[in-house]
Amino acid sequence: MDTSLPTDDQPLPTGEGEPTPIVVGDWVFDPGANTLEKASGERRRLEDRAARTLLLLAQRRGRFVGQDEIVARVWNKRALSPNSVAMVIRDLRRALDDDARNPRHIETAPKKGYRLTDPSAPPLGAAMGAERRIGSLTMLVSAAAAVVMVWAAVAAIGPSPVEVRVVPVTNATGQSGLNPLTVSVTGLMRADLSDEARIRLTERGDDAIVVTGEMVIWTGHPAVGLTATDPRTGQILWSGMASGPEPMLPRQVRAEMQELGQLLREGENEKG
Repeated sequence: MDTSLPTDDQPLPTGEGEPTPIVVGDWVFDPGANTLEKASGERRRLEDRAARTLLLLAQRRGRFVGQDEIVARVWNKRALSPNSVAMVIRDLRRALDDDARNPRHIETAPKKGYRLTDPSAPPLGAAMGAERRIGSLTMLVSAAAAVVMVWAAVAAIGPSPVEVRVVPVTNATGQSGLNPLTVSVTGLMRADLSDEARIRLTERGDDAIVVTGEMVIWTGHPAVGLTATDPRTGQILWSGMASGPEPMLPRQVRAEMQELGQLLREGENEKG
């Protein structure tokens, strides 16, 4: 596998060649074998699209890579669900033991995309202390940016409580048998947000923050991509993913709605 970066709109290379291992935290990524391995010998295999996405992020050397570029390079511009990139990023975070709320390895920025916070390859022991400091700083910056974005939307909407409109989850799986599940997930979203003291659900508020969901099939089971959007600007303020499998969806949806509710509360506190 040739690990050199393609030019223009070419997909990532798949030919033969000597791959260069890449250090990501306490993992070593082997692009030729699609594996992550620790010094202890623990090994995890990545799905091909996840491995190619990680390679692209590493080749960008800490720069943000937008979703359009990931689609062009990893999927070769083939049609895919709008949440496919987010699902691959989530799979990568799981494999790296990373946390989207407190990222050490993969940082997300609205309108910019994703980046590997430290794609360099020093010895593992020397890298650990620096990566912990970088991860802590990234966590603070990412959290502050998210709060500022939500605060800006909340401040423009008006006094508390914050108005939120939950749009019924769409079924993008092509399986009509999952329609009842989309209805149930919509109900869970509304119930969890209604428990937030400073959130008022509305059906028609033109200025209300719009929360939407899309159900897709991911790794063989239903998953739901979630977004919160500022209706005045169309800007995505927050995104999340309940990745399944089906028995786990209620707990995952609740966790995502709690995260959104926390951002809205913090935005309201800042405005006050």
